[in-house]
Amino acid sequence: MTNQPTGAIKLPPPRLASPISIESALRRRRSVREFDRKPVTLLEVSQLLWAAQGLTDPEGKHTAPSAGALYPLEVFLVAGKEGELPAGVYR
Repeated sequence: MTNQPTGAIKLPPPRLASPISIESALRRRRSVREFDRKPVTLLEVSQLLWAAQGLTDPEGKHTAPSAGALYPLEVFLVAGKEGELPAGVYR
């Protein structure tokens, strides 16, 4: 039995391999000022949150480095009224 807080959303597991190399992704990266109105999927939300602060091994290591493994950052997700998630602020 997992010990999830009330209202917790179970996210799909992140994709840990990609058909594109990190070098290609960085080379093709561009800033965008106009955005699609289509809501992101739960799988995309899962991938973004994992990339920002996800766990990379059973010992609790994260995707983002932290001095002394303190991990003082928190990630919040603000969801609108469209998409797979109910509207709200998620921690």
